[in-house]
Amino acid sequence: MLAERLIEWFEDHGGRLQAAVEIAHDEANGYHLQAKAVIDVSVPVVYCPLGTTLSIDNVVHEGSTWPQAFISKFRFSSPEVLVRFLLMNEYLKGITSKWWPYIVCLPGPEPEPGKPSLDTPLWFNEHDRAWLKGTNIDAAIDERQRLWQKELSEGISLLKGVVGCTSYTWPLYKWAATILSSRCFPRRGPGRSDPIRPNPFSPPIGRRSPPVLCPVLDLANHNPSAHVVWIIGDDGYTLLTEDVITPGAQIFNNYGHKGNEELLMGYGFTLPENMADAFAMSICLPTSPSIKWVQDVVSKGGSFPLNVLGPPLEITKIDDGQFIGTCYLDISGRTSEPLLGLLSLIVANERELKQLQGFPHEATVPGQHRLSRRMQLQATMQLRKALVTRYEKIVETGKDLPNKPANSRQLHSLRYRNGQRDVLQAHISRLSKELSEAALGMHAITFDCIMTSSPSLIRREIRTALRNVVGTRDVVRLRQRGYQDVVFALFIGIVWMTFANVPQDADFDSDSSTTDPPSSNTSSAESLHSALHSWCRFVSSAYCSPPDSSRGGSDLVCRSVNCHCSPDQCLAEEKQKPWTLSMSQDEKLQDEEHTSTGYLIIQRASLLGEPNTIFRDKRWTKEFLKWALGIWRAEAVTMPTTALTSKENEDDKDEADGHAEERLLLLEIKDETIGDEQDTDSTFPSAKRQKLIDKT
Repeated sequence: MLAERLIEWFEDHGGRLQAAVEIAHDEANGYHLQAKAVIDVSVPVVYCPLGTTLSIDNVVHEGSTWPQAFISKFRFSSPEVLVRFLLMNEYLKGITSKWWPYIVCLPGPEPEPGKPSLDTPLWFNEHDRAWLKGTNIDAAIDERQRLWQKELSEGISLLKGVVGCTSYTWPLYKWAATILSSRCFPRRGPGRSDPIRPNPFSPPIGRRSPPVLCPVLDLANHNPSAHVVWIIGDDGYTLLTEDVITPGAQIFNNYGHKGNEELLMGYGFTLPENMADAFAMSICLPTSPSIKWVQDVVSKGGSFPLNVLGPPLEITKIDDGQFIGTCYLDISGRTSEPLLGLLSLIVANERELKQLQGFPHEATVPGQHRLSRRMQLQATMQLRKALVTRYEKIVETGKDLPNKPANSRQLHSLRYRNGQRDVLQAHISRLSKELSEAALGMHAITFDCIMTSSPSLIRREIRTALRNVVGTRDVVRLRQRGYQDVVFALFIGIVWMTFANVPQDADFDSDSSTTDPPSSNTSSAESLHSALHSWCRFVSSAYCSPPDSSRGGSDLVCRSVNCHCSPDQCLAEEKQKPWTLSMSQDEKLQDEEHTSTGYLIIQRASLLGEPNTIFRDKRWTKEFLKWALGIWRAEAVTMPTTALTSKENEDDKDEADGHAEERLLLLEIKDETIGDEQDTDSTFPSAKRQKLIDKT
């Protein structure tokens, strides 16, 4: 009876249904479109004139008793709020509403016999919501409810004195917002009537356009395989099908490219084996004034250092003025270039930020973004680490769930969480593989390398000092006692004193029996010496010289990065530039602690060591040690321990231990004498994505 009344009302207002189409009803699908004869593909399935639609036009152009302040508040910034209030208002009118024959066929704010319920997560009870624990939707439920309640409160405050405004309750607003999110169509401007063919690979349609409710047309349920055509003209909305539909079959619409997260949150259902499934990865853009330019880059058109060769990055502004970058990672495991580009900017050190901004004295062309190898590795590692955390959260929270879902809400939630797990697993596996391949082709110094396989001159000095002062040179004990940062600073200091001011072909350590550091591609002590010598040249070209340097005055050049220059040499005004990174209070305290510990080791080693120990060199000062710590802190990169495992032990890698990682010193070097070594700039060609590290 309700279906017949709806068709009669629809046709009385100019709507048209193809003669072979009828409105059917059952508990599983609610009211939906069905073929009662073979569908003619040359004739529209449904034509919905503008006179039957509910949209912002009904509020703005057709006149309203609502105050102008209320309309102006939401008209341009949040037009969907006005449509929600309009829908509530028409619902409260009951049978006197123009749209009552349509509204009465919709799921109501309260459960009704014979009608499907609203099954989006905001309507879940605590038992149903437990199936969403650990997923993005679990957090999004509270955020969406907070936003909708805020909209309702702001709207009511502007409607004070309007008759009936006290009837706009939270349950009714939640109902109106759910109806709109699950049934709306995009609104198109005047003069636009080109056909739209949504398909599983097309981007979302009308995501940011004002929403429109189209009675009868919105009864067609979603099928990603349906071949349909939308025509949104000046006079109304038309739906055609290109599929052969036989009598008794349901007539489907196609909502376009939508993963199960969007389907469940917006519509209350999911699809099995949904090829559009994706994981929404969101990152807060930095707010530090020193790197606020990163926000400017991404918020003014998304000019990323890398081409858009993967899923795009959406930039949105939240209430407190902060920007959020969101990327939808799909089941293919394909890495998002814009997401890695944004992460690269966030993890950049001072010299990299300085280079990225393209200042005149830099080798880079102004405005031309270049990513160092360290940035790319660190960005990849950060993304992998974030995805591992989210994957483990889904897995852990799933252990407390019952064996089987008890209802359709729980079934759709289980399908959604399993899809999220699979997408995350695909991306973690791909990123882990990229990092493992990168480790094979890079020059890097690990903590174990310093202690066991660095050039004997360096190794002997550090091991002797630690044994005499700390009481142990055992790698495991030193790790447990937190000496890694201090040891790396001592290593960098010795390397600088040994290699910085001598010819590259000088003979070092002829008795050395050095082996390569893990993840290095060098094959002899001479090659490692050459690499360290080249790295010192790189440090000299990129960073300010250390204090108390033995080089002549003309060689001392202020790079205004990691600046320890004397006032008469320093080019940085108050030692602050746009690329200067501020340290947190905790970082400053930790730096002071490491400096004090390292300097104590140096002082005692000079007294307890051999007469010719390098620790008796007058250049060892606290300022020099701070400089070395700054170089270590800036040039360090974190890698998963599985990526540093030798290829022979690849079968023994424990992929479950996704958080096991190690910090190492990446040698960004460019020296023709080493062979095909790493380029200091090490950038990917922007038009062709290569591996993270080019194998030598």
